[in-house]
Amino acid sequence: MARRAYSATGALRIIHKSAMPGHKTISEEIPIVDYSLCGLRTSDQHLNREDLYHAGKEMVNAFSNYGFLYLINSGVNKELLQQAKIITDKFFNLESKSKKQLYSMEKSIEFGYVGLGREEVDWDNPCDVKEAFSFDGNSVFNHSEKLPEDICPGIVEFTKKFMTDCRQLSERIMDSLSIGMELKEESDLRKYHKRIHNQGNISYLRLNYYGSADKFCLTPGQIRLGEHTDFSTFTLLFQDNVGGLQLERDGIFVDAFPLQDAILIMAGDS
Repeated sequence: MARRAYSATGALRIIHKSAMPGHKTISEEIPIVDYSLCGLRTSDQHLNREDLYHAGKEMVNAFSNYGFLYLINSGVNKELLQQAKIITDKFFNLESKSKKQLYSMEKSIEFGYVGLGREEVDWDNPCDVKEAFSFDGNSVFNHSEKLPEDICPGIVEFTKKFMTDCRQLSERIMDSLSIGMELKEESDLRKYHKRIHNQGNISYLRLNYYGSADKFCLTPGQIRLGEHTDFSTFTLLFQDNVGGLQLERDGIFVDAFPLQDAILIMAGDS
């Protein structure tokens, strides 16, 4: 069965990977933060600092003790999430020749197509068994690169709308964290990330596609995605319902089972 994941990075160190048989896992609930009072359905005019504070405290506690959390009621457009599945399937089911010829990642790690066997995030193990396509803000909003609209109609409009929602949500989360951490200057996190989606900033949207394992001959030690940490501030991960992701806490890998309509937020290295 194919598996999809959509992540937006750049907008707090945790190792995550695709599940591998034999790894010890424990049954443990990942913290859930309800963002209904602070999400994108709440306008700036109706946003309450007290609500940001309470949500921020929950986030700070989750990141401090776990390094990750599930965010529910984020306000991200559900139609966009449905469209993400359609666009992802449409693009990755194109002929390999078309994808590789037109969109390689030789110029930039933030933009372009990554084919099977082209990436290995864990250098001690064989290459990852996945495909991916990354979109940086400069390419999407400032047209610094040619987007694959010709072979995947609708992808331009989708990326603009989805990346805009992710940026706005990330800014709300940074406000919550700033207030929850009781920073002296509550605007600092926003200020340090003011270049999101502009030239010189490495925030980007990545579509990850894990095709059916029946098509591949895996070598010993090879998995979908190797152990790694994200180099961003935090990652917003939108999973499908297949699952397979694991997160490390205190040396033990925890299964990150998909939670309907939830965003898995993982702290990064920054």
